[in-house]
Amino acid sequence: MIILKRCYSNAGIASKQIIALFGAGLVGRSIVAYASNVLGFEQRQFSFDWKHSSQRAHDALAIERYILNEGREFNAALIRIDVIWSAGKAGFNSQLVDLEPELAAYTDVLKLSARLYSQLPEVRHAFHLLSSAGGIFEGQRNVDQMSVPHPRRAYGVAKIRQEVHLSQHLPFVTRQIYRPSSIYGFAGTGVRLGLVNALVHNAHQARVSRIFGEPSTIRDYVFVSDIGRFVAERCVTPLGESSVFFLASGKPSSMFEMLSKIEHALGRRLYLQFDPNPSNASHISFAQSVLPVGWLPTDLNVGIRQTARQLMSSFAQPART
Repeated sequence: MIILKRCYSNAGIASKQIIALFGAGLVGRSIVAYASNVLGFEQRQFSFDWKHSSQRAHDALAIERYILNEGREFNAALIRIDVIWSAGKAGFNSQLVDLEPELAAYTDVLKLSARLYSQLPEVRHAFHLLSSAGGIFEGQRNVDQMSVPHPRRAYGVAKIRQEVHLSQHLPFVTRQIYRPSSIYGFAGTGVRLGLVNALVHNAHQARVSRIFGEPSTIRDYVFVSDIGRFVAERCVTPLGESSVFFLASGKPSSMFEMLSKIEHALGRRLYLQFDPNPSNASHISFAQSVLPVGWLPTDLNVGIRQTARQLMSSFAQPART
């Protein structure tokens, strides 16, 4: 996990803010990049064991001690603590048994946040949860604020459970829930590949990509850098009521359109094999009215070109020894 810290002047008073981010994957790295490069946060890595509860408890105490010490130093007043959960190695097709370890780690982070609140009650506290609009609303079209979640698979059920657990464990802090649609983009190597990244990677290797949807499958694609910017900006925006944010484009595209845009960006053909019994062919789209104020989604053509350029550049870099 990563702790981000910034010191600044607040009405002439030396102040500081802490962000504790759990999950430095595709979205997490984008949040860190924006917070560091644009908002002026310094970053420091801490150990956090995702598999073993006893070691995780030890790691959580070390993180807690660090934040408490920051809160008790007198050279600058700690005025805000934001905890971000953007973790999760389990994918869209995971079973509940695969998702239980993730929920256990998530619950431990909720408990850590509660302890920080009880020991630093004078500080403003917020918890940010990266959920999944696609997992929760799979099979629904034109989703808006009145739409009711009906998850079709364990992944969506787990995301609903995380949202419910947040309200149950932290009713006394500001809760910010983000429901992104289908995420694409590049945030460095070593993270799970999404559709666009996998297609570009396979095209570079002249390999066949297996598609588990249909050419007509409608999805709403959102650029990961937009998510990183929005979440990081929420961490420095004055706290208000707890909120749920749909992070989508509001401009759905078919699988065929997406594949065509990728081919155009790469200037080469994609080799594709559509699964005869597609397991990921349900339509998911979102109404423009559901998009939050301040959310500025990147045009899909622009985002795909940028993603392809960054990926191709990473392929050209020599491997580190």
